[in-house]
Amino acid sequence: MNDIPSPTPAPLASENAAEAIAALQKQVRHILVVLVLAVVVLDGFMAYQWKVSRKVLKELEPPFLQMKAVFDRDTPTMNNFLKQLADYARTHPDFQAVLAKYPFQAAPTSAVPAAAAAQPVKTVPPAPAPAKAAAPAPKK
Repeated sequence: MNDIPSPTPAPLASENAAEAIAALQKQVRHILVVLVLAVVVLDGFMAYQWKVSRKVLKELEPPFLQMKAVFDRDTPTMNNFLKQLADYARTHPDFQAVLAKYPFQAAPTSAVPAAAAAQPVKTVPPAPAPAKAAAPAPKK
């Protein structure tokens, strides 16, 4: 009855298909060339950054070693001070609020294993502030 004939697609001409394939191949080659150039430029930039980073690292090594030597030399003194501070807080309850506000840990020394030296100093938290008196209730 109402049969509508479906249009059949026209066959592609072999010349048009060959031209389209050749154009696609040319585009793929151009993309590959651009990709290779981008990789080469990125590789050159990374090599330059590596060279600069190594130079900066060599320049920073002597000051770092000097600071580390000073820190290692002063670590026992710092730990002694922190121990005295904790002892003072145990005998003076008013100072415990300061230690609760600014907690600290003794730094591990090279002679003491890190697990034994990293125990936190026990402090008592400050007492809560007294509550303010409530306003009197309004009369009815």
